[in-house]
Amino acid sequence: MSAAYSKRFEAVFLCYHEKGPNMSLGAAAKNRLCEYDIKHRSTLLKPLLTDVQVKKRMEWARKNLNRDWDNVIFTDEASFWLSTSTKRVWCVKGKKLIQRTVKHPGKIHVRGCFNRRGFGKLLIFKQNLDAKFMKEIYQRALIPSVDKWFGKENRDWLLQEDNDPKSALLYVER
Repeated sequence: MSAAYSKRFEAVFLCYHEKGPNMSLGAAAKNRLCEYDIKHRSTLLKPLLTDVQVKKRMEWARKNLNRDWDNVIFTDEASFWLSTSTKRVWCVKGKKLIQRTVKHPGKIHVRGCFNRRGFGKLLIFKQNLDAKFMKEIYQRALIPSVDKWFGKENRDWLLQEDNDPKSALLYVER
């Protein structure tokens, strides 16, 4: 790192560090930082997909390119942490920034399903998933949604899930 670059980096660090001086960055300073490929970005909360994951997803997409999606139902889960915060920092272009976080903050989970006919029931819960609770989720949210879309007696549909091991452990009967 050159001495000039080092001095600019130090000035930015002092401006944004909690113990640094309380001063703002003017347009001239921001332009100078941009000249050195230093951008103001949000930090990542997790690493990006690995090359292996990208390859597997592309293979799946190519394999299913001509599939008839009319009777396919997708399910997935999302978690929402109650105490997250993202920080914006100045960094060199191309550098990944990972923010340290609390390992087990309070969170809630949401599980739902959808297909080309619309969105199904959404279930909100706090406990961790296991095969027994997955069966309950399917009975309370997935099956009523399927009945609405296809009718109670129609079994001509396909459930498309992710590679979560809990999904593979159970077989749901009506």
